[in-house]
Amino acid sequence: MAGLAGLLLIGTLLAQGDGSAQPTPTDMAKLGPVITVSGTGKSELAPDQATLSIGITAREKTAKAAQNKVNEQIAKIIAGVTPLVGDKKYIQTSNFSLYPEYANNESVTRVVAYSGNNTLTIQVNKIANVGPVIDAAVAAGATNIQGISFGLQDSTAARNDALRNAVKDAKGKATAMAEAAGMKLGDLVEINENGGFMPSPMPMMDAGVARMEKSASVEPGQVSLAGAVTVRYRLRAN
Repeated sequence: MAGLAGLLLIGTLLAQGDGSAQPTPTDMAKLGPVITVSGTGKSELAPDQATLSIGITAREKTAKAAQNKVNEQIAKIIAGVTPLVGDKKYIQTSNFSLYPEYANNESVTRVVAYSGNNTLTIQVNKIANVGPVIDAAVAAGATNIQGISFGLQDSTAARNDALRNAVKDAKGKATAMAEAAGMKLGDLVEINENGGFMPSPMPMMDAGVARMEKSASVEPGQVSLAGAVTVRYRLRAN
């Protein structure tokens, strides 16, 4: 019952106001001696999803010519990769730019060309298709492969596993600290999630057509999800 009372006390405090209330010294005194520790955990799984950033850059004498070239090539890229990703809904324009280039070392400002760029973000839900998608894009005229990241279509189970590991880590620390202080770990009175993360996209080199003589080789590795918690336990005498 003491453990339940402690949990009800903390729950009442967190329910006050906007939920950000913290136990006061008086409230903590009611709980008796406590220990507060943080724990971390992770879960590693093979990814089942990849996100690619693929685009085209064209340089022409006029802005219209550059825009037309980009539009023509991006349409070919979309047509080439759509059968491999299953639907156009997995393809999104993430950047479009058109700008003049000026002559250097001239006293009078003069436009010498126009550069256009269109970048697509492509979601691939079959890891085995990542390489073929890159190959198809390059074959269709892609000049830039700017990044690739791997993830999970549903990360719920992996995230929960990471949190379970974080709680185990926190409890292990709390137990060791309690024993070092000559006490035992008592009831759990509070537990909070501190958040987690997905890995950042891993950069890939730009792919000039001349350098893509062989099929793209992609290693997905493992996706690591992290969990972090803070827990508070009562302490009791041996």
